Order: sequence, then structure tokens, then C-alpha cells
Amino acid sequence: MNKRSQALNTLNLDTFFFHQEFENDYRIKHVITKTNWGHRLHTHNFFEIFFCLSSNMRFLINETVYSLRENDLILLNSADVHGIINDTNLLFERYVIEFDPNYTADFCQYYNVLEVFETESHPHILHLNTNQTQIFLSLFNKLYSYENPQDTYAWPLYRKIAFAELMLQINNFASNSNIPAIEDEDPKTNRMQNILSYINNHLSDNLSITSLAERFYISPSYLSSIFKTFTGYSVNNYIINQRIILATKLLKQNLSVQEVADKSGFYNYAHFIRTFKKYTGYAPKQYMKTLSSKCTHDL
Repeated sequence: MNKRSQALNTLNLDTFFFHQEFENDYRIKHVITKTNWGHRLHTHNFFEIFFCLSSNMRFLINETVYSLRENDLILLNSADVHGIINDTNLLFERYVIEFDPNYTADFCQYYNVLEVFETESHPHILHLNTNQTQIFLSLFNKLYSYENPQDTYAWPLYRKIAFAELMLQINNFASNSNIPAIEDEDPKTNRMQNILSYINNHLSDNLSITSLAERFYISPSYLSSIFKTFTGYSVNNYIINQRIILATKLLKQNLSVQEVADKSGFYNYAHFIRTFKKYTGYAPKQYMKTLSSKCTHDL
């Protein structure tokens, strides 16, 4: 374990809301848990393909809550805040592929398979029909067969080819998708979505629990309570995390660190440096040096 990994392991749980570490090409898993397990909102430094095998689950992506159906395919980039937001205690089954976007660099020069994950209007959820589901599961199982090292010098190549095939097929699904995702219409959910949307659109403002409570005509204590129940986080921690995510986007635009601090709502330069390093493991200038992807776009 390197020093950076050791340092991240000492951080409290809230810091992992922003930055869950993954240093590899990809990992693949089949997961069955109860929905009250690990449902806190989070982001991470990898991309994620999430195939839902259960139904009637509510899933938040950024500030929108969706009602998941069986055979929903979810595409998540490293800036998407996401997680299960209800505590039904039901079993939730899914297939998950987590991957470093840089792993696709060599074949992105021929076709940018990441665009469907990265564009501002990228389809977060694709509902697969029966035929598409069979294709996806076949490719998933093929990829899974290469998960463990094999006694052949060509194993890494076979593994990458299988991954490229899956990524191309996902792009094909996206270009032929005509079944919209289902947004949750519960009034309480809609109110929380409005609060999250307001926060995300005013990160450079002087946000506080008091100002938000006044704007949405509720008491600060009630706002704190429902926000914690809905997201798993305090209002202040959510705001900080969203500001850090915004800062990582701005750093990709070659702005100065001072400009990034101001635009992301940190008006104390030293505080910004400390907070950014706490949540990402890097100082801002160090983070800029890690932005060496060969084919990813600004999120």
C-alpha cells in the first residue's frame, strides 16, 4: 500500500463521499445486498456501469431521483453523485463494472466509447429490452471469464478486447434507446430534488442551512433532519463535497487555483487548499498533474 492509499484510509467516511479510490484497469462484480446497506450518496475517481436486476428501487443521480426497473443500465462518470436513497430493506441485485477511463485510451483514438458517459446530457439510464439484456449479460459473462489471471501470455489482450466489445455495445444501446428513464414523482422527493438542484446551481453563493431553510419555508432543524435521511449526509458536508466536485471540473479548464477557489465558493484560499486535499488526497496543483487522460472530455 502506497503512502497516498494509507493517507486515504485514515480519512473519515464523509470524505469518501467525494473520492473513493480505485487504481486498476477495471473490476467486475455481482452484488446482492439489502437496500439499506451502503446507500449513502457518493462519487469516485472511476467510471461505473451498473446493471439493475431488481425493480422498485429509488436511485439518485445528481439531483434527480429515478425509479429503477429490472434491466435498467446505469452509466456513471467520476463526477456523478449517486446512490440508493430509500431504506426499504429489500434485497437489491445488480451487476457492476468499475473502470479507470484511462484504460480505454488506446481504442478511444478510433472511437470515443466514453462520450456516452461524459457529455452533459449523457443518458444516465438506459432501459434494455429482452434482446439487449441477453447481449449485455453474454458480454458481461465473457468479461467475467477473464477476471482472474490466466496461464497465457495473451490474457491481458483478450481481457481488453472483451472490455472494448462491451463498451462498443453500450454505445450502440445508447444510440438506439427510446425508452425513457422513470423519474420518481413523490412530493417529498420532488422537494428534496429542488433543494439539491438549488444547491448545485448556487455553489459560489454563501450557502447555509439557515438561508436554505428560509428559501424553502421550512425550519433549519427540519431541513437538517430530512436532508440527512434522504442523502445520508449533513447539508454542510453535501455543499462542501459539491464544491470540491466543481473545483475538479474547473481545474480541467486551466484556470488558476485562486480562480477555481473563488468560482467554487471557497473565498479563503488557504481553506480551499486544505479542504481540497482532505477530500481528494491531492493539493490542487498536484491534482492538475494527474489530469493526463488521453481521450476523456471535460465533465
